[in-house]
Amino acid sequence: MLTQARKKAEEEARKRAAAIAKAEAEAKAAAEARAAEEAKAKAQAKGLVAAVAIKQAKDQEAAVAEASKKAEAAAAAEAEAQVAAEAASREAAAARKRADSEASTLAELKRKASALEKDAKAAGATIPDLDKPEPKKPAAKKGKKSSGGSKKRKSEAISEEEPAAEAADGDAMDMTAVNKLTADKLKKELKKRKLDDKGKKAELKARLVEALGL
Repeated sequence: MLTQARKKAEEEARKRAAAIAKAEAEAKAAAEARAAEEAKAKAQAKGLVAAVAIKQAKDQEAAVAEASKKAEAAAAAEAEAQVAAEAASREAAAARKRADSEASTLAELKRKASALEKDAKAAGATIPDLDKPEPKKPAAKKGKKSSGGSKKRKSEAISEEEPAAEAADGDAMDMTAVNKLTADKLKKELKKRKLDDKGKKAELKARLVEALGL
């Protein structure tokens, strides 16, 4: 009877020990599972932090590239503006130089014109105003005219124009030939001598007279 009771007690003790071992094993497994979940959560958190950091780095890199591009564009624009300013400065200096040269030429022309005017007045010559438009010639009256008289007048006109034309074409010209030149012929003579052919008829004439030394 005692032996059976002892066996039963031992069996119950083994069962309790097995239950305790099972419970400990389950607790240990649960703890390991929690530790694994925590490790996984920590890893995921680190991955998220790393992803955010990578995105921020990329955004910063793009911002730096954009800023560098804008800086280069600004530098190029500044260089172009500097080149344009230098070109404008050179152009302004050249314009001032041309203006000074033109003013000097004008002063010289005025001086010579004044001297020529004095000489002409002293010689009793009449000085025409070349800026005034030439008076219109009266229209020829219609009617029959003898062919002989017409031919004679044409021949006389041609003979009068030939000396002036010859003088105008040559380098040796006198004041009479110069006075007979039209504005277009004055320009032609000035161009032939590589002189400025811009201006009014009076200016062209004065320039040619100066070139001829008349």
